[in-house]
Amino acid sequence: MRTREYQGPCGGREGRDEEEEEEEEEEEEEEEEEEEEEEEEEEEEEEEEEEEEEAEEEEEEEEEEEEEEEKREKRGEETGTSNKY
Repeated sequence: MRTREYQGPCGGREGRDEEEEEEEEEEEEEEEEEEEEEEEEEEEEEEEEEEEEEAEEEEEEEEEEEEEEEKREKRGEETGTSNKY
């Protein structure tokens, strides 16, 4: 195994195994990839939730419009006029 001089965080010099360093870098990269995947999944879930909420809101609006239409029709029948063609 080859070692190289490493400037430690306190300014001291240490011998550091290159393989160990590579393993640490690979682990860090894997962790970063996992974090990115988790963030993407969270974003997708949020988008799905927003789409569901929008669909629910649209459905509620349609129901309200139908109720209003029914009320108008009933009022028209009570007064003897009708909006029906």
